[in-house]
Amino acid sequence: MTNGAFLGKIQHLDYETKKIQLGAGDSLFLYTDGVSEAMNSAMNMYQEERLEAYLKTAFDASITDMVRGSIADIRKHTLDAPQSDDITVLTLRYFGKNGR
Repeated sequence: MTNGAFLGKIQHLDYETKKIQLGAGDSLFLYTDGVSEAMNSAMNMYQEERLEAYLKTAFDASITDMVRGSIADIRKHTLDAPQSDDITVLTLRYFGKNGR
């Protein structure tokens, strides 16, 4: 997990860049702040720690199941509370130079 300013929100901001080396089977899970800030009826946010805990359980899942499972876990947290922000996730898996 990396931290930093979110992209596209503030004009004329210098963004920090980082490089990571992906190995075969590594995944990236990208999400908007509406995921970590999704609130239940008691106004408790979902938070990054809960997302990280979910992702640790979904390590071996397909990327489709990882995305569906993350949305299901967010819905489990928010229950019947109205959605207050966008909830967007994007998952990528690197299969290496030769693919699968």
